[in-house]
Amino acid sequence: MKKIISLTLFAIICFCSCVSESENEFEFEQRPNNDLVALNLPFYTSDYDSEDLLEVNENFTLDGENFEIQVEYDDRSEKLVKISISESYVSFTGYTLNEIEDQFVTNFDPGGDDPKEDLSPHARCIEACNRLYTDEDGEKIKGRGRCKANCWVDTTIRLIDAITPL
Repeated sequence: MKKIISLTLFAIICFCSCVSESENEFEFEQRPNNDLVALNLPFYTSDYDSEDLLEVNENFTLDGENFEIQVEYDDRSEKLVKISISESYVSFTGYTLNEIEDQFVTNFDPGGDDPKEDLSPHARCIEACNRLYTDEDGEKIKGRGRCKANCWVDTTIRLIDAITPL
């Protein structure tokens, strides 16, 4: 049963990862003023070209209040550039921004590199993107960066779900 739930969740994540850029932009334009604040996390890359930058926005609701997550991801290097969340979410939680950042670093394993252990949901998502968006010659297929950026959105939502006091 646990495997069925995991596979279903994985399929939903993969499906959501395939949302086109124009759909994401349309959703973002429909949202009211949601000032974003960047999380200061140690695993960002600063070595990226703005031409290769992907921006993925996701809206979520808690107790009737709308919040937003924005992930910036370098499509060429396949590295995370920045995660931002609604400033109002910080107030909503009662945590400081530093406490939210600490929770993210403490509860998130960006590596997931130990083959002896089960992969985290984030690592499974990244692996699925590699599998789905790599051709038979090992070359990237268009959409892999956006897929991975959506993995970061999913991971951020998981963390928010875990730390939000309700």
